[in-house]
Formats: sequence, structure tokens, C-alpha cells
Amino acid sequence: MKLTNHFANFMRDTVNLNQTRINLLDESAETIKTFLKGSGYGAKILRFADQGSWAHSTIIKPLPGKAFDADLVMFVEEVEGWEAKDYINNLALVFRSSETYKSKTKSFSHCATIEYVGERKLDIAPCVINRNGFEQYEVCNRTTNQFEQTDAEAYTGWVKQRNVWSKGNSLKKSVRLIKYLKDTKTTFTCQPVLLTTLLGERINLLDEYSNEFSDTPTALKFLMGRLDDWLQNQVYVPIVANPVLVTVEDFARGWDQKKFNNFQDQIHRYREWIDQAYDEENRNDSIAKWRRVFGADFAKGIEIEEASTTFSKSSQALVLEGIRVPDYVKDVVDLIVHFGAKAIPTQLAKLPYLEEPTWPIDKTTALSVRVRGMLHSSKLQPASREVDLSPMQKGQYVRFEAVNNVGLPFPNDFTIKWRIANTGAEAVRKNCLRGGFVPSEPHCVRWEELSYRGIHFVEAFVIRNRDGMQVGKSGPFCVVIE
Repeated sequence: MKLTNHFANFMRDTVNLNQTRINLLDESAETIKTFLKGSGYGAKILRFADQGSWAHSTIIKPLPGKAFDADLVMFVEEVEGWEAKDYINNLALVFRSSETYKSKTKSFSHCATIEYVGERKLDIAPCVINRNGFEQYEVCNRTTNQFEQTDAEAYTGWVKQRNVWSKGNSLKKSVRLIKYLKDTKTTFTCQPVLLTTLLGERINLLDEYSNEFSDTPTALKFLMGRLDDWLQNQVYVPIVANPVLVTVEDFARGWDQKKFNNFQDQIHRYREWIDQAYDEENRNDSIAKWRRVFGADFAKGIEIEEASTTFSKSSQALVLEGIRVPDYVKDVVDLIVHFGAKAIPTQLAKLPYLEEPTWPIDKTTALSVRVRGMLHSSKLQPASREVDLSPMQKGQYVRFEAVNNVGLPFPNDFTIKWRIANTGAEAVRKNCLRGGFVPSEPHCVRWEELSYRGIHFVEAFVIRNRDGMQVGKSGPFCVVIE
């Protein structure tokens, strides 16, 4: 499912840089511009321009504890006798001579950077216009002491044109989403300008008249598909040229073969996940699959809604079957005590906050897996009984064990991963909902303390060690806690 409303909320609340930070960035930039114009820098300053993600509107909210970067180009006239490194070194010297900026200043290969600790970084890059009388724009590399041809403003225009062709700012939104994916998954490396170019090159004039960019999830699906198709046809690290320069500026120069092959593999995997989430017709399953891509902040709050309504939905189902629900029944625990297994909510194993498995499934192998549970007053005490749907008291423990079709644990050739899920008002109120994977402790065994009133369940996934593939999965094993 497309879930366009959830995408809009996710972009607004999680991905996009909030307006307060944008305002602070704008204010800092204006202050720096004023400072530099009156600083006696040594090169005549002609103008300033935003560059990179800031100029392209693809800047995203940083992860907690991280700063976000913005780029500012300072266009200057050539200074006779200055080498490339002098434009950077003298810029840094100007900042370090100021009480306001000296503790915030760092020098890098192409820029001087002002760091506002824990909040934002502003990179100021000198760009020399028409050096030696030739009509050109050049940035300065202080490491190699060389001038490098570029044209940031023309490139920004190229990005904006492709964004228009993609309709609804689809290119910009897709870049933001994939940058967020990169930052949160940390499974591949790709410089922002390289990512923007790779995606922008997948868009053409005819897209303005197509339906492939009708909304954010649709645009993301088709752009990732086009990018994956192109990548799979590349054997070696490609040259990804700056599209607005006659001479070659290779944005992919930071990749070696290993990094590029990893990028190929990861984009292919995420393309498959996005297709599966988009094509899934069940709403809860689709949410879960989109969360496999973007994490738990996608469709945030849905878990509370679903965990809190298991009782009402189960109760409604019983009423539809012609079974009257007594007035004293207040939640799903009461329902199961009164009606038994028929009161287990049908949507229990499809809760949207269940984490999706990330390992591949061996479709030629399907080992039989079942879970058995034994109730213990503590981990040190012997079992008191086998676990069934009879309600259990908080503070006790259940020892879950994954076994095969003859009741034996799996050999050490396999690893058992457990998905643990809970529901109910108490877990919601205490912000302790679960739906993720945990390891066995010890092999084939998982201990869990009974903590929150409600119906909860565990599932065992059998992973073959030699290739990391899933070869078996149990059904949900339900427990009821009073």
C-alpha cells in the first residue's frame, strides 16, 4: 500500500529539517556573510550562494546528537600571487582572528567550517571566478594546492529542472528519504551530491507526463527501481560526471570497487523491500514492511492504536458470530478467560509494529518448528506447569524452547531468533510495546519475565548458520498475563 498520509507525516516529523533549524541556519549564514564582507579577507568577494543539500532542499534532520551540514559558496576575484591553498588558509585565518569564530573554526580540503557544537556546521568554500582570464568557476583544494573546475549554481539549476519533471517535488523527497535510509541503516556509503546525481539522471522530460511520480511512495518505488536496474548493469565503478561541466568532474571518485559493489547490493535489497511494502494489500502488513525499510518512526503511533484495540476488535468479531460478550468483560484477558481460544484477536500476528525479518528465506526448505513454554516462579526454580491459555501472574517467568517435529531442540548448525510481541493498555501506558527480534539465551531457549496485563506472543525463526537463510518458522505462541 502507498500509505501516502503516513509518508507525509513521516517526512514532516522525522525526515525533514524543521523550520526552527532552517531559520537558525539562515541567520548564521547572513551573519557570516556580513562578517566576511568587512573582514579584509584579501580577495574581493563578489557574492554568496547556497550549495549542496541546502540549495537543493534535500537537507534532512540529523540523527540525535549529530549536527547537520550546510554549504555556502563565496565567489571571489582572483588574487595575483595566491595559490589554491591560500584562498582556504586565509579564509580560516580571518575566522580564527575573530573572538566570535576562532573556537568554532576548522579547515578542510575545500572549505573553512564553522561548527556550532552539537547543532550545525556551515562550510564556506571560496570559488574563484575567471582565473587567468578564462570564463570559469574553480574551487580550491588546499590539500593538493590545485584549482578544480566546478559550477555549483548550474548544478543546482540541473537538480531543480529534474525536480520539476518529477512533479510534486518527488526528486527532492526521494533524495531525502534515501539519505535518511543511509544515515539510519549505515549499510552503504554515498556522498549526497553523488546520490542526487544518480537519482536525477534517472528522470527525464517525459516523466512530467507520466503517473510514476504521482505521490511520494510511488516516486520512491520507481526511482529506486530505475537506479537498481542501472546499477545492476555496471560491472566496474562507473564515472558519474557532473552533468553541467564540459570537463569531467567524477562524483564517484570516492568509491573503490568494494564500496561500489556494496552500494549495488544494498540498493537492490532496499528496492525489493520497497516493492514488497508498496505492493502489500494488507494495511498492517504494509506498515510493517515499510518499517523494515525506514524503522519504527514510520507510521509512528499506529502501534499504540493497534495494541490498544485488540480487545474491541476481538469483541466485535465474537458479536458478529452471534456470541454475546458479558458486560463484566473489560479487556482481551477477560475475553480469553470467558471464551478461550476463539477470543484470540485474528489480527494479533499482523500487528504493524512487528519487526520484519531481514534474512532471506530458503523456499526449498521448510523445517517444522514449534514452541513450548514452561512456567517458572524464577529462573532458578523448577517449572511449575506447561504454559497454555490459562492466565498467569506478573513477576513469573516463562522458558520458551524451539523444537522440531519430534520435540527435540535444533542442532548448533542453526540459530534461533525470537520475535517477542505484546499488546494491551498497560504496555502502551508504560511505553513498553515490543515487536522486535531477540537472540536465544541459551541455544534454542528464550526466557521472558511476565510484566504487563494482556495477550502476548512469541515466534521462533530458524536460521541456517552456513548461509544465513531462514529455513523454518513457528506459529505465534500466545501467553495471557493477568
